[in-house]
Amino acid sequence: MAVSRERVARRWTLLRFGLFFAVTASLIVFLGLQIARVSTGAGYALVATFDDVSG
Repeated sequence: MAVSRERVARRWTLLRFGLFFAVTASLIVFLGLQIARVSTGAGYALVATFDDVSG
């Protein structure tokens, strides 16, 4: 059973679109988390108390 060129071209188009969509969606989620400042738990918090904040 031979697969037509049109069918192969359609499969490659769908594969490329799916890959593009996955990469784009991942980047949008990553940027959204960075903008929202969602923490993954890594790092540490600093707290400082100042007597005078002028100068």
